[in-house]
Amino acid sequence: MFKQKVGKATGPDDIAMEAIVNGGPKLAVHLCFLFNLFLQFSYMPSGIMQSVIVPLVKDKSGDLSDVNNYRAIAISTSMSKLYESIVASEVGYHDDADKYQFGFKKTSFDKFVYRCF
Repeated sequence: MFKQKVGKATGPDDIAMEAIVNGGPKLAVHLCFLFNLFLQFSYMPSGIMQSVIVPLVKDKSGDLSDVNNYRAIAISTSMSKLYESIVASEVGYHDDADKYQFGFKKTSFDKFVYRCF
């Protein structure tokens, strides 16, 4: 299912990615219907878009009281992670302004279609 990572912390919805990955074809049909409604009406409920920001230590042997030794990570809901991966796999952008960027560059996609699985 779009190579979702299992064994990670749950987000604010307390739904583990394992529940979605092992949900089977009936869950996939319902999620596809739900995600298509998100696209059709250009609306997502605020509960799905929530995330929790957690500080993460960069260097455990460094000074733990130094604020520069931390970085923030956002833990999103499982539904938003899945939805984002589906949309990102179908939608891309092409911008000539970024032609001089060499790192972290994604390939562009041709078009967007309403299909989930």
